[in-house]
Amino acid sequence: MFPGVVNQQSPIFHRKNGEQKRPIGSLNAEALKYEKSICSNCNGGLTQRHDESWRTLSNTLMSLTRQRCSTVDLKKVFPSSVYQSVINVQLFFAKLFGCKAIESGLDVDLTCTASSIVNNDVHPNIYLKFRHSDNGKSASYCAVSDFEVFHDKHGRLIYAHFYYTVGEYTVDVLYSENVEDLDMKGYFKPDQTITSFELCEVDYLQGFSEQKNS
Repeated sequence: MFPGVVNQQSPIFHRKNGEQKRPIGSLNAEALKYEKSICSNCNGGLTQRHDESWRTLSNTLMSLTRQRCSTVDLKKVFPSSVYQSVINVQLFFAKLFGCKAIESGLDVDLTCTASSIVNNDVHPNIYLKFRHSDNGKSASYCAVSDFEVFHDKHGRLIYAHFYYTVGEYTVDVLYSENVEDLDMKGYFKPDQTITSFELCEVDYLQGFSEQKNS
């Protein structure tokens, strides 16, 4: 789901697997559909609440005055239920992660992802970070990156990361079953205490190169 209006006069831009970006003038365009999907129900009524919570938050982010490390007050964004709405936002990206993993052939067990979506519960291994994006594009610019994947010397998956950019902000999506040795500054997942988050600076300092490879 992309926020705002998408048409021929206000397109979004699509890029896949390193190919050149191209304008897309409709959300029904084939280019925006994954060749394989987890299931049709996942993209229908099952995740509608996740889509709507993401639309609400995304529209808020698009309306913010450009600042360094703006604080986003989630009580104002979701006055009725902050915790459940943040779960919904996380599960929006859990669905995107699952679809990308299947499409990319990523060797990862999606049982937990499917269970979290079906049960509308927190995904224990997906973390989000929101930051400004200095891409020089219009508000309609939208891009989803390829996966960045790191394994240890035994071939075990340490993390899979991709980012999702809309206009002047970016969401970093990190999947990891053990974040002990990762740089998690700015990342979060839903919990009962969350009421705000920082919209961080533009630069994506990966910071994972210092981790232990064992």
